[in-house]
Amino acid sequence: MTDEKRTKSIKIRVNESEFSALNNQKEKAGFSMLADYMRSVSLNLEVSAKQEYPKVDPVLQRQLSGIGNNINQIARQVNSSEIKAGDSLQIISYLSSIDKNLKQISQSWSTQK
Repeated sequence: MTDEKRTKSIKIRVNESEFSALNNQKEKAGFSMLADYMRSVSLNLEVSAKQEYPKVDPVLQRQLSGIGNNINQIARQVNSSEIKAGDSLQIISYLSSIDKNLKQISQSWSTQK
């Protein structure tokens, strides 16, 4: 396909079960938009299989979530206009803590594999 702008549209009518079936097939094929899926199928383009993501250990997920929360707290403080000298030290402390946590998680998970 070319990167040419799409200016034409095609309207089709389907019943509820057909619509559901099309959406299910779209999901199985890994498409987020029904139009992209239908275009690929109609034009005999390669329909890629949905990418399977590996399951993440809940312990790791909780640790990463905690780190994400710390980063959000830092971002909130940095984006506020009320940053004081003491706050800067706290931000540096948060960043140091996040760095330490990431190193511990990385070391822990690299020794388990």
